[in-house]
Amino acid sequence: MSQWEKPVYKRLAESELGAGHTSGIVPTVDTQPYFGVPKKAESYPIKKIFIEFWVGRSSKIITTNVNYFKTDTHNHIHLTGNLFPAYKDGGASVGDILVFWRSVEDENSFKAELIKPDSARWTAITGIGFPATGGFIELLPPGDNLTPTDIEESGEYEILSGVEDTLTAGDFPTIDRQGRRKQGSRMMTMRSKAKGDFVLKQQNYKCQIDASHKSFFTPVNVPYMEKHHLIPMKYYEEYEKDLDDINNIVSLCPTCHRQIHHGRKKEVGKILEILYEKQNELLGNAGFMIDLKNLKEKYGTS
Repeated sequence: MSQWEKPVYKRLAESELGAGHTSGIVPTVDTQPYFGVPKKAESYPIKKIFIEFWVGRSSKIITTNVNYFKTDTHNHIHLTGNLFPAYKDGGASVGDILVFWRSVEDENSFKAELIKPDSARWTAITGIGFPATGGFIELLPPGDNLTPTDIEESGEYEILSGVEDTLTAGDFPTIDRQGRRKQGSRMMTMRSKAKGDFVLKQQNYKCQIDASHKSFFTPVNVPYMEKHHLIPMKYYEEYEKDLDDINNIVSLCPTCHRQIHHGRKKEVGKILEILYEKQNELLGNAGFMIDLKNLKEKYGTS
């Protein structure tokens, strides 16, 4: 089972590049329900969505408002806000294509990609025979190449994205446990890439075991770090709140991340002591009550 629903696309019009809808795009009529369904007669904001926005090999986590506009001349949905500067910064032109994938597990989480005529991705879609303005197509999302086993065993999930400056901890409140979904023969715990990437930025892309640990730079020009759930996700049923929470995620360099999963018990125990001291208050404030002894037991190091 794919993590993403069948994508929709929109060809950029001149009005969406500065002359009219300067803050976003207007989905085509048949794809408007993909983003939100108006339930009132008057204009109103429907919701805010998170978008992992791709241009080439780089991506950035942005937020976009979905608004319903009803006037004498308008009766449709606009995607407004940070979407416009994202594709403008990517060098968007009239006729370029924006493709959107909606998460199967979270209707407010999307991937999007700006596809230009001179790119390899353009070649992948030009033979599909899509209409001139927009609609549904068959296309795999960028960066979506990890298997369920990779995600569950390593604790890593997808390539690192940049994060827009306007995102704050308030955009990621602690929520109730979300349950699991089936992918292939495995049951997967649900997690948000946006939360993990936000924590990496919040922790300054530094290893929380030792800030002096070095790593290579990513296509978004930040040190590569990996996200780790301090209370492992496999214990999600022990808590009423969702363990995929920014207060339960830490930034680790690749070596420390592998060590915490595969290292000797004594060294792993020392790592847990460092992380617990840093995260204990945050965990408690979010409702995740755990002492150091219990945490070590979950890693088999007590």
